[in-house]
Amino acid sequence: MAAASLVLGIISIVCGVFGLGLRLAGAVLGVIGIILSAKEKSEERLATAKAGRTCSVVGLILCLVFFAVSMICAQIFHTVIGANLLEELVELLRELTA
Repeated sequence: MAAASLVLGIISIVCGVFGLGLRLAGAVLGVIGIILSAKEKSEERLATAKAGRTCSVVGLILCLVFFAVSMICAQIFHTVIGANLLEELVELLRELTA
C-alpha cells in the first residue's frame, strides 16, 4: 500500500499542475493516497508510506488551490469581459458562416 500511495501522490501532483480537466481526479487520488499511506503498518515500508503521504498531501493542496484559482479567474473573465466578448464571437461566427 505504501508504493500505491506514493504513485497516487505523484499522479495527483501531475494532475494538479498540468491537468486542465483533471484537477478533481487529482484531488480524489490525493485523498486515496493519504488513506493508503495511513493504513501502512509495515516498518520496512514506513519511509515509502511517509513519502506517499507527503506527495498525496502536496498533490491534494495543489489540485484544490489551482482549481480555486481557475474558478476565480473564470468568474473574473466572465464578469469583466465575458458576456460582451461571447456575444461578439457568436455574431462573428454567424457572419462568417452566412
